[in-house]
Amino acid sequence: MSQIVFHSLNAQMNSLLLDLAPGPSVAFSLRKLNSAYSGPAIRVRRSSDNSESDIGFDAYGNFDAAAFSTFVSGSNGYIKKWYDQGGNANDATQTSASNQPQLVLNASGTFAGVLFTGSSSQRLMLNSTVTLTTGISNLNVVKKVSTSNIMEMLGNTTNNNVYSEYWSNGLAEFSMASSNSSNGYSIYPSSNTNNTNLNLIGAFGDASSGLITYKQTYFNIAVTTSSVSGSQPKSTYDCLGYGDGSYCTGNVFEVLLWPGSNSNEAIIVNNIKAYYSI
Repeated sequence: MSQIVFHSLNAQMNSLLLDLAPGPSVAFSLRKLNSAYSGPAIRVRRSSDNSESDIGFDAYGNFDAAAFSTFVSGSNGYIKKWYDQGGNANDATQTSASNQPQLVLNASGTFAGVLFTGSSSQRLMLNSTVTLTTGISNLNVVKKVSTSNIMEMLGNTTNNNVYSEYWSNGLAEFSMASSNSSNGYSIYPSSNTNNTNLNLIGAFGDASSGLITYKQTYFNIAVTTSSVSGSQPKSTYDCLGYGDGSYCTGNVFEVLLWPGSNSNEAIIVNNIKAYYSI
């Protein structure tokens, strides 16, 4: 089924992701996630003259590649702001032109991606810090440009122990919030998926009692968790593209975060996999 037909059916069935799984802390994507959201996807700066423009979605909820191409007109487009579609207006912004990631059309097939190059200080700062103490549900759609890359999606600029990331050895390591103010958890999946494919990676965990009572990690499908560590602090995020002392290198398509262990896990995972054909 083509993307256009798929999204036409999606619109008819009102099955945008956040209509099905509401209440995120932040939700960043280059597709429309929420029927109640009327804003754009990103704000872009074009390299030719540093003019800026908001770019939204087409009639099917996809990123409006035609509007983007018309605006940049042969030059490059860089992300000034990635708009939060979760309802909290917690947008991710970078005002310094030299630290802005690039919007790349066809970063994976027909999907546009936000390309981070691993450059020092290249990150997008959240309007407000997100602090979660009852666990997290975090899913990311990413694609490394090389198997040696390290992916950093969510992080904290002052505490390297807060992160959601994809290590260069192919294993993901996610920090997990706890009700304890100083301690949390890290979880590690046992399967190795070191590749340059488009991947859904993430984790669900509930630590409301100070212990993880439920957890599941994903590398496109549910995978076994090999170990859990209790040495990480609570999850306090303030940026995209940086974490654990490292900057993101690769394309990011979607970053989603809910508090606690989300009861809509299957709906969320299936929606993402269907949209990106993962």
